[in-house]
Amino acid sequence: MAEIISSLVSIYGGVLLVRALADWSGPFRYNITYDALQKITEPAVGLFTRLFKRNSLGPGLLAMLLLFFLKWLVLSQGGMLTGTQIMGVAWFSLFVDMLKVFTNVLFWILIASVVMSWVGYPSHPAVELIARIGQKILMPIRNVVPSFGGIDFSPLILIIGFQLVGSVLKDLLEKILL
Repeated sequence: MAEIISSLVSIYGGVLLVRALADWSGPFRYNITYDALQKITEPAVGLFTRLFKRNSLGPGLLAMLLLFFLKWLVLSQGGMLTGTQIMGVAWFSLFVDMLKVFTNVLFWILIASVVMSWVGYPSHPAVELIARIGQKILMPIRNVVPSFGGIDFSPLILIIGFQLVGSVLKDLLEKILL
């Protein structure tokens, strides 16, 4: 049962993150994929929209944090976590779980965006959403690292960064748990 709850929370957390990234990347006009994304995530994101300005990451990320906190609360109250997991280690584990979802979603959006840039962007609403989010994610790196001979290394740099963050967090979690 705990695995099912954990999986469902991770999936919905990923959807919330895509919504947050889509809001951050700018307004979408007449995009059916974005409209569906809004309808799916509005119950969670709607709680926080008044706290932040439009087109910011805030509401989606706060909704994601609340979702993962509720997951931790349900698992701890249901007796599915042990005594040591309920204490401070669980909070760190909650943070690592959220970060894993965050990096996985960003990684796959980045891969899809790179592949689409090689084959061209068809005029599909989902493709437009992924392309815009991918471009927004890569823009800070592209501003710092120039392309060499027409080859853009910014996706590679970001993927290496994801791997470094993942390995550091894995080592940190192993040290804390042992």
